[in-house]
Amino acid sequence: MRELELEGTRYYLLTWDDVEEDAEKLSRRIEEKFGMPTIIFGILRGGATVANLLSDRLRMHNVHSVGTKYYKDIAERGELDLYQPITVTDLSRHDVALVDDVSDTGDTLKDVLSSQIKPRNPRSLCTATLHIKPWTGFVPDFFVKELDGWIVYPWEKHETIRSLGKKLVKKYDLKKAQDVIVKEFGYKSSIVKRILKTRSH
Repeated sequence: MRELELEGTRYYLLTWDDVEEDAEKLSRRIEEKFGMPTIIFGILRGGATVANLLSDRLRMHNVHSVGTKYYKDIAERGELDLYQPITVTDLSRHDVALVDDVSDTGDTLKDVLSSQIKPRNPRSLCTATLHIKPWTGFVPDFFVKELDGWIVYPWEKHETIRSLGKKLVKKYDLKKAQDVIVKEFGYKSSIVKRILKTRSH
């Protein structure tokens, strides 16, 4: 994991190896303290990736997704949009794990728990994320690290380039924005140029 400061924001850049390592730790904590879930719900988008990693390590394949949107942009947040609700109607025979990549404000986890999971009466329930923020309003039952900046996961590289590029282009110009992202984030120049040029058209 690499840490950097840019334009007043602290970023944590995670590699796939970082995520795999944290998923391994998280799965062990769930298995040791909660047991084996019979069903895992991953909150899209990042939580679905985490759910798949956990299911592999916990040797179970009953994995479902919950579709929500909150973030508008880097360091900005909008209203919750539950665009893919849970389709399982009864959880009374299930030991449920609800997972996400990070608990930032904690609102997503709280809202999904209250509107989607608890009304279906799970036999037992745990929540888990790879990471939490110090200011979160919801600390999950299991997590691996507390990080106090913007976490850049390997599955959201293009989103990061688009969001950060928009801010940098306003402050500098397109060429300067491209150069800053390539230098600071280590992304390939060809990818950064293609994404930012597409956005500017």
